[in-house]
Amino acid sequence: MKRRLLSLALALAGCAALSAPAAAEPETRGTLRWETVISPQYEDAEPFSEGLAAVKRDGKWGYIDTEGQTVIPFQYERAYDFSEGYAVVSPNIVEQNVYELANGNTIEYNYYDLGRVDAEGNYVPFSYTDPQTTERGAVVVPDIFLPSELVYHNGFVRVTIPGLGGQFFGADGASLPLAGELDHAAGPMNEGLAPAEGRMEGLVGWVDAAGTVVHNFYMRSSGGNIDTFIAATLPFNRGLAPVWQCTTDWSSGESIYLLGCMARNYPWVIQPQYTAYWRSDVYTGYAVFGETGLAMVAKNGYYGAIDRRGETVIPFRYEILGQSSEGRILFREGGKYGYLDTETLEVAVEAQFMNATMFKNGLAAVWDGRQVMLIDRDGRLYSDIPLDRSVYFQTNEDSTQVARAPEEYVVLRQGGLCGFARLEYAPPLPEAGDADDWALDELREAVSAGLVPARLQNLYRGGITREDFCALAVQTLCRATGKGLEALVRDATGRPLADWRGEGPFMDTNAEETVAAAALGIAGGRGDGIFDPYAGITRQEAAVMLRNTAKAAGAAASGGETGFADGAEIADWAREAVGFAASAGVMRGTAEDMFSPLGTYTREQSFMTALRLYRYLTR
Repeated sequence: MKRRLLSLALALAGCAALSAPAAAEPETRGTLRWETVISPQYEDAEPFSEGLAAVKRDGKWGYIDTEGQTVIPFQYERAYDFSEGYAVVSPNIVEQNVYELANGNTIEYNYYDLGRVDAEGNYVPFSYTDPQTTERGAVVVPDIFLPSELVYHNGFVRVTIPGLGGQFFGADGASLPLAGELDHAAGPMNEGLAPAEGRMEGLVGWVDAAGTVVHNFYMRSSGGNIDTFIAATLPFNRGLAPVWQCTTDWSSGESIYLLGCMARNYPWVIQPQYTAYWRSDVYTGYAVFGETGLAMVAKNGYYGAIDRRGETVIPFRYEILGQSSEGRILFREGGKYGYLDTETLEVAVEAQFMNATMFKNGLAAVWDGRQVMLIDRDGRLYSDIPLDRSVYFQTNEDSTQVARAPEEYVVLRQGGLCGFARLEYAPPLPEAGDADDWALDELREAVSAGLVPARLQNLYRGGITREDFCALAVQTLCRATGKGLEALVRDATGRPLADWRGEGPFMDTNAEETVAAAALGIAGGRGDGIFDPYAGITRQEAAVMLRNTAKAAGAAASGGETGFADGAEIADWAREAVGFAASAGVMRGTAEDMFSPLGTYTREQSFMTALRLYRYLTR
């Protein structure tokens, strides 16, 4: 049953890094330029992540930087991507085995010991402690249990160990004690909780970051021919967790699995009725409800989209429907993939590819059956880059597919060897119709100035989330100071960004830009470890973050009286920030002498005020 449930999900992935952005000239926007920066010379390679890439030479894995310099020596049997400051590696093949099948064929597999390294190459072996006996032992796993991706997520990496199931390991290499009835993790830790299962069949639920069981379900028979029970739980996302419910007819042996969603106090919010779902995770941050808050689920053999209330937003008519990324929704019809426009739901790129990824910084990877190509949001194809298909389109042992979006550095394969090319691409400037007329000029200027992350250069009229506003604020700060994000955090706090992420200040996000914004004093949480990354922001909250960004840049950022007729409605904690934003010309009123402190904030408004803040900081 567990194998069947796993095979119902599709995984889609990509990852991000932020440095001081360079503004692209208008005439170069929408045009891809690339150059080989590290010649093909490695037997295998993984994409760059957090400035380092795992590459294989003479049968061993090591890590190089973007200049091609060896940072961590070639000494590992297996090596995975860096995430949250660490990478999972295996120093040794502990044991080699050959298993003979009944038909006479054989399966060869290796057992690997596992640990983690940091960016300086310091190695710490993983150590599993039995919660019952307190005995400790090394973590040794056969390759058939190792997925294509094995990375830290919200402070933990999940490793499936024979006989023990999924177990979490922290940055110190020690296992998280799962001492209760739910003793093996069934998914990543997300929003402070992880799905887990017990050794007893039919026992499922969630554990928290301390390994404590917070809720469980147990299959109990009604004594009749038909039983309905919770078969599997999944990680929480935007406050909801997908949950599989099984109905079994014991007289026929038939089982029907349907997916619904539960809230954090475990009532059904969306009743079980779906047969499959789409998720993104690992390299993008786990998500079932994507950038527009929609979940892509299947019903009666077809995919559609629902909101968090379970209302159908996109009709159930697609063979596959992926999440929205940068204003494009991946879909499949007639066995081929294409893209829909997120706002109009009209076809933006015709279905013509055997496989395709989500968009990242304006580009996606597509597979036409012969080669992997890059494509922009308008459907322009770039076929002259010899991309390594095995990097961007992978299939795990459990049949889940991982389609990994391209980054600034892409993996090439020529003559059987891997190297890297660097991409130079900036999405075109917004045009009339993309945004409101009154915002267009400043919007174009903000994008031209390199203030707006490429992934946010779309859906301009839509609301901006707290997490996206953090990304905008730190990118504006990087641009205004000429420093990369790592340097800003280190200069301001005396500690690397990886340390901050390793501490996991928030249970519901560990995004690089959000943690950096917290470290720099730009944004804070709601309390109790909650950041609330997907929530929209009010105008007074935006004023506070803009004021704090100015302070992080070392600028004077005090404010006087607001002078607005609705000034009494402004919260005490925001009053000074609103005064600064108004007096500095960063934010204006919404109408005659009105600030509307509780009004919502859109992307285009956010980008305009980021531009005005940038002008203030660089005048």
